[in-house]
Amino acid sequence: MAEYRRDIEAFLAVDEPVLLQLKVASQSGQRYRSVVRGWVKSQYIMLDRPRTEAHYVYMERRDRCVVRFVTQGKACGFESTILDWDERPHISYCLVAWPESLELVAFRKSQRIDLFVPCRVTLEGKEFEGEVRDLSLDGCRVSTAVVVANNEKVELAFTLPNGIPVERLRANIRNTHVTDAGSVFGCEFLGNQEYVQSDLAFYVAATLERPTADHKVAPRLLIVEQNQERVAQLRKAFTDKGWHVFNTPSSIEALLRLRMMPPTAVLVSQEQSDVAGVQFMDLLKAARWVETIPVYFYGPGGKPLPGGAMGHFSSDASAQEMRDEMEAALAASGPSAGIPPAR
Repeated sequence: MAEYRRDIEAFLAVDEPVLLQLKVASQSGQRYRSVVRGWVKSQYIMLDRPRTEAHYVYMERRDRCVVRFVTQGKACGFESTILDWDERPHISYCLVAWPESLELVAFRKSQRIDLFVPCRVTLEGKEFEGEVRDLSLDGCRVSTAVVVANNEKVELAFTLPNGIPVERLRANIRNTHVTDAGSVFGCEFLGNQEYVQSDLAFYVAATLERPTADHKVAPRLLIVEQNQERVAQLRKAFTDKGWHVFNTPSSIEALLRLRMMPPTAVLVSQEQSDVAGVQFMDLLKAARWVETIPVYFYGPGGKPLPGGAMGHFSSDASAQEMRDEMEAALAASGPSAGIPPAR
């Protein structure tokens, strides 16, 4: 359970890494790495002023912010406001108001929760897609269409269901199992990643406290498309509305993914070079375990709609138009579709 403490100074340490989230009142609030440099009790806490590669981040006095860090086996966080900062280029500190209380969430590294979110896996400079299947503070389980070996080092990037992005999470591969669809492997997170530990600890602890009935699974879209520029447009349109998006350039691999974890819907390019749209639908019909999944096609006009498909979009349809029409049709089919409400 979360605990609230007023003895803030008992949990602070000079040179302690923290995450500073700015503009928390808006959905575009950004999170930046920072470090505790000192404090004056009941007045302020001094942090490194956050910056991008090119310049210091713009800040506004009285802006609300959130500071999170991990210490003493607890995930710590507090809300505050920006008091001041120094604008001189060689001075990099900022001041946040002393909080009224600090939220503490205790955790054990072994606590593990089930999860299903898309991720990017980087191995030896090559990037491929996968899915995070479960998560703890010290590791996770990943499935992917690529076969990997034990003891290799990877970087993971994914977004937690609470909307918090996890980037460049370094890990060692453990316990690889080869499957018909690729491989499933465990990841042991490397040390000295305090910035992401806080995010993971808060999410895992909060999920374990939350009743199972409150857990809602986001709708999932599988895109079968070889053109990565088009995939990027579709991914953004759907993730903006709360979807989890997966992509495969191979129609055959898509069938394996469908069997491994059926999505809410499938969106297929009719310009696939390996299997044409009609053939793809024939393969789906033959696989009865996926016959109820709605399939949509898009591509050049004039081609007949494959039998059994839910709909077709022309080549000039935007990603947002596809998303809105699919959501409307799927929502009309019943609440079991899991489509997020219009926003």
